[in-house]
Amino acid sequence: MSTQNSSAESEGSRWRYAPGLVLLAMGIVLSQWGCLAVCTGASMEPALSRGDLCVVARSREATVGDMVLFRSGTSRRPVLHRVIAVGKDGFLHTQGDANKTPDRSGVSPTEVSGTVIAVFRLGHRLGF
Repeated sequence: MSTQNSSAESEGSRWRYAPGLVLLAMGIVLSQWGCLAVCTGASMEPALSRGDLCVVARSREATVGDMVLFRSGTSRRPVLHRVIAVGKDGFLHTQGDANKTPDRSGVSPTEVSGTVIAVFRLGHRLGF
């Protein structure tokens, strides 16, 4: 009976590492054409919550409604906000879904890391 029990425990411990291995594999694949970003603020609620994992595809082009990851000249940290307008000059005008006003300055296409193509809602599961 203990043989069956230890076999089941061994099987269970193998699966314990599966989520980490999946994320590692995704990271390797994404490094070629995108990246992963973790939401750390509340400005995109309810679309995104703290701790949510976003898959970002490298792209300099975005349209109204897209969520984009960018680094603006005023911030060293990456920002993930929604595009609310695209200027004739190609600059993106962004705003967090939970923010009452748009971001102060337009975002140059060269400052854009990419657009969000998938969201894994992990924040509430991880206790964020």
